[in-house]
Parts: sequence; C-alpha cells; structure tokens
Amino acid sequence: MILASFLVLAAIQSDAAQLPSVPPGRWTIDYGRISCTLARRIGGDDSAILALNAPLGTEPGEFVLMDGGAGLDPRLAGRLEIGFGSGAPVAVQATADRRNGRAIVKLSPVPDDFLARAAAGGRIAVTRNGEELFAFAPPDARAGIDALTRCNEDLLRDWGIDVPARRALSRVARLRATYWASAIMPRANTYLVYVAQVSARGVPTDCRVVVSSRNRGMDLAFCNVMRSTARYEPALDGAGRPVASQYVTRIRWVIDPGFD
Repeated sequence: MILASFLVLAAIQSDAAQLPSVPPGRWTIDYGRISCTLARRIGGDDSAILALNAPLGTEPGEFVLMDGGAGLDPRLAGRLEIGFGSGAPVAVQATADRRNGRAIVKLSPVPDDFLARAAAGGRIAVTRNGEELFAFAPPDARAGIDALTRCNEDLLRDWGIDVPARRALSRVARLRATYWASAIMPRANTYLVYVAQVSARGVPTDCRVVVSSRNRGMDLAFCNVMRSTARYEPALDGAGRPVASQYVTRIRWVIDPGFD
C-alpha cells in the first residue's frame, strides 16, 4: 500500500492517461502499462480532474485537466499560465483533446521540475490574461508526488533500470532525433517502450523492448534500426561529465491521415 489516504488502482490499460473513476476527496494513483498517473478532483463529485504524470524518459511530463462530469471551463484555451505557490508562473499552451471518451485540456510545455513545484507550492492556479480560471490547494501534495515517483520507479525496476544510478545523473541521455523511426512501420498506430544502453559518446550499444508494440517483427526492426542509426546526447554525471547510462522512453506511431 502506498499511503493510507490514497485510493490505489491496479488498472491494466493501454495508456496511463486513460484514468478510471476518480472519487472526490482523495488522490488516485493509476498503475498504467507504461507510466503512472496521479489524479485528484479539484472539487466535488462532478468537478474537473487534475492529472499529473511524467512518462518515463519523456520528461517533463503532462499537466492535464479532464472533464469529471460537469464539463471543462471553455476559457481553458490558448495561452495560459500555471502558478505553483509563490514562484513565478509558467506560460503554457492549452490544447483540447479526448482520451478514453473524456474531454481533456493538456497544458504544455511544463518545466522539468513541475512535479517538485507542485509538491512544494501548496497552491496550483491557472490564469488567463491575469484572470484566475481556477485555483486548487491539494492536501498532501508532497505525499502524492512522492507516491507517483515510487510508482514510476517500480516500473523502471521491472524493466531492468538501475534507479539509484539514474537518480545520480545530473542529466539523463537525450535522443537527438526520431526521423529514423518513421521508416520502420509508417502506417502503424501503436507504441512501444524501449531501454537502450548509451555510451559516453552518445552511441547506443544495446536495445531491449520492455513494452511490446504487439508486433514482434516491428519490435525487432525497431531495435535493429535504433542501434545502427540513433544517436544521443550522453548523460552527465554529478560533475557534468559524459557517462554511459541507460535510456528509457516511449516511441509512439500514429496513423498518417494522408494514407488511404
């Protein structure tokens, strides 16, 4: 059990952002297939749902508002600002979408440390042109973010990632480009999660698919092309020196509407 005050759901889903029912008055941790999501209603039974996650290897993650039954404020559009406590607000773009039949608004890009800000700030506010659209002071925010971190690190361990070594890096490795991935399966609508061993020069020396695309041929082709083509900015240790490291991320393919 993560925390006594949490509702912990062991949901098996294709996307961690597809949340199950979120009751009012408590945090929900969703154990998704590829990452974990922390969610809480900002009010009562039908209020909007605030969902926070940091998909593994694709930081800084997501700040999402989901329709909880009463609809979403139509002013959640265009350029907005997110304030975390007393710190300077962060400029974001609101993008409307749908996930698992729910209307959502994704606010991005959020800074790399937005989860730490949410944990420390005590109050989260979203504004537009100086007008406050909503403000929320979630109780036990730090405990919630800590639980989300533990959930994601459990996934990393399951995939063979050395979590303490990853934590010790001042910067994880970064993939320079993904153009090479589009040639593998251009008409697919799927995703996979892979782990690469990346040298201090940014060259991949190993590849393992840890969450399958459900197409073995595609998994094998992906790792073969990745090893021969992909290049990375290497990870940096605490002193800022390039070091060999493990890299983990999700690659998603979406059907191009231009194809017949």
